[in-house]
Amino acid sequence: MYSIFSTTKNTYDAVIVDTEYLKPLHDAGRLSALEANSLNYTGYFPYFVTFPSAHFGGETFGVPVRFGVNGIVYNTDHFSEQDVQSYAVLMSDRAKGHVGIWDWYLPSMGVLSKAVGNHDAYNLTEAQYISLLKEMRELRPQVAAIHPTPPDMIAALADGRTWLVPGVGDWVASVLEAQGKHIDWAVPKEGGIMWVETLTIPSDAPHRELAKKYLEWMMSPQAQAILTQLHAYNSNATNRLTYTFLTAAQRHRLKADSDKNVEAMIENLSLRELPKAQDPRRWQNDWQGFKANTLH
Repeated sequence: MYSIFSTTKNTYDAVIVDTEYLKPLHDAGRLSALEANSLNYTGYFPYFVTFPSAHFGGETFGVPVRFGVNGIVYNTDHFSEQDVQSYAVLMSDRAKGHVGIWDWYLPSMGVLSKAVGNHDAYNLTEAQYISLLKEMRELRPQVAAIHPTPPDMIAALADGRTWLVPGVGDWVASVLEAQGKHIDWAVPKEGGIMWVETLTIPSDAPHRELAKKYLEWMMSPQAQAILTQLHAYNSNATNRLTYTFLTAAQRHRLKADSDKNVEAMIENLSLRELPKAQDPRRWQNDWQGFKANTLH
């Protein structure tokens, strides 16, 4: 969507943007500043009200409408909740030959960065980055398959070819759990990665007033309750009142049994971002080396 939005003019009234692309789009002049008095944050978790990635120069350019977790997904026939309290489980003898990897460098390298103790997963010194590469090299012999797409990954988890997948979470496990599969997800003690979708209005939106009404609706708990239960995948909500519209079973699948649970989850996550200290192309090249088992 980023590339389409970047190159398509005078077409979209509102666009959902992954957080890591907000700054490039803002810098390119593609986003409209939102009127502060039109944003109703009633019920919002505080983290998403002051969400720094959506604010530039004292103005707001996007509103978070849902979020999800990248931690670890596991087969409960082979691993217990206690087993996955640390990413160290990926290096265990039991995991050898049963680890699946999602082929996207940002979440996958992000959780491995957390695994080696980096509080800010994407803002690494050179020494921290070298430590991340070492972790990747050590993990590679454990890997059974690198899944090119989410459907491939979900199928491998469903039929038991893969038992553990780092870098994914609620949005994968909830789909499989609803199918009766013995799959769950966790955020290990080292922490996980948060993905956030923000609603924006393009600077050349053809129907700006209509877009503002749509944004107002999307901030409501009723709208976000629908977003949490999409057929493609489930997710958590940025408005705490959303959970009053979900069943106890739906909340449990999201590990959102209480507001305190959600707030604690948020505290244990690093926002998914583009690498800060290294060129993103370096991360991408090293990811290709990991996949080809030629990482040095």
